[in-house]
Amino acid sequence: MARWSDSLSVWLGTALATGIGSWGCIPHTGHSSAWPNEPAGATVFNDWGFDQQLPPTAADQRIPGSPGWNVIYNAAAGSVGSGVFLVREPGAPFSRPNVYRFMFAQGFPAGVGPGNVYHAISTSRVYVAFWWRISNPWTTTTAAQKVLYLMDGASNIVLDMQSSNDPFYIRWVIDGTEYLGDLTYDIHRGTWYRFEILADLGAKTMKWWIYDPLVDAAPVLIGNKTGVAYATRSIKEVAVNPTYGGDGSPAIQDQFFEYDHIHISTW
Repeated sequence: MARWSDSLSVWLGTALATGIGSWGCIPHTGHSSAWPNEPAGATVFNDWGFDQQLPPTAADQRIPGSPGWNVIYNAAAGSVGSGVFLVREPGAPFSRPNVYRFMFAQGFPAGVGPGNVYHAISTSRVYVAFWWRISNPWTTTTAAQKVLYLMDGASNIVLDMQSSNDPFYIRWVIDGTEYLGDLTYDIHRGTWYRFEILADLGAKTMKWWIYDPLVDAAPVLIGNKTGVAYATRSIKEVAVNPTYGGDGSPAIQDQFFEYDHIHISTW
């Protein structure tokens, strides 16, 4: 993307060259400058650049060449052209040039998603970080767009994007209870953001950060919650399953979410 600064390009090139942004699992512990709020001493569970071709069917299948990820319901809903696709995006911020594009083609209905890319896990404490953006244009009549699920076997832990117009904002719905940020952070169309999430189900805490390298000097702590009403003490799955709201009108144009990289660790 033309907006990236020269200094950011140098940083990204260094990160890729040194393996910070390598595609696949990373056999080390602790945090790196790429994931600054990863707990010290954490063990990397999975690190992946969304860089493998997806099976183009709705069946539950392993993504060939991925570090243990599956896809289900790919292109099972919506109009022709909807689904999850591997696309080249030279301006991707971390593990370019490939990203996963979750396409909501014109006419895509509310309440479903174009596909679900997921990985099983069993942990009470998890750190999840990823790069994400929404398309420009993006227009919707349904306020809630799901971005990420942490499946706990109850009503689940859901990160979603709110508002039907730019700027958008992020909230959590955790087993039926809404958790808004402690401050408002505007999300804009066409801009890449890094999300960092720290959930401790045993301690009943949740923290999350957002970072726009074009604007922010450092990750912005959006929420720091205690006494979180988790229904269970175990996360069973990390699911990139961007559902298109829950009600409202179908998509009036082709639009998408893109994910550049995901990093998961436990401690």
